[in-house]
Amino acid sequence: MAQQKIAIVGLGLIGGSLARRLADAGCEVTAWNHNDRPYATAEADGIRCMPSLGALAEAKPDVLVLCNPLKAMPQILATLRESLDPETTTLTDVGSVKGMVRDQVAAAGLDRCYVGAHPMAG
Repeated sequence: MAQQKIAIVGLGLIGGSLARRLADAGCEVTAWNHNDRPYATAEADGIRCMPSLGALAEAKPDVLVLCNPLKAMPQILATLRESLDPETTTLTDVGSVKGMVRDQVAAAGLDRCYVGAHPMAG
C-alpha cells in the first residue's frame, strides 16, 4: 500500500496531536498553521510545514483535515477552494459543530469531497 499523504490545517492541541500520531504511524504529513510558532517542533516530529494554504493543497494530499478554529473556517475554505482538487483529496474536519461547517464547506463548493469527523485526538 502506498504511503498515505495527510495534510493538517492548524497545529494547535488537536491538529498538532493528530499530525504527530499520523507521522508516527508512517504517513507523509504536511501542515500549515496561521503562524509559524509550532513549525520547529512539528518539523522535528517529521511533519513538513508549508508556507501557505495554497502550498498545502498543492501538495496533493489524500486527506486534508481542518483543525482550525471554527471562526476561521470561511476564509480557509475560500483559500483552499482555489487549489484543492476535490477529485483526489478527501476533506474532513475536527470542528465540534457539524451543521455550520457543512454549510460553509458547501458554500465554498467543496461539499462533494467533504466527510465530517468528530473532534477527538490524543
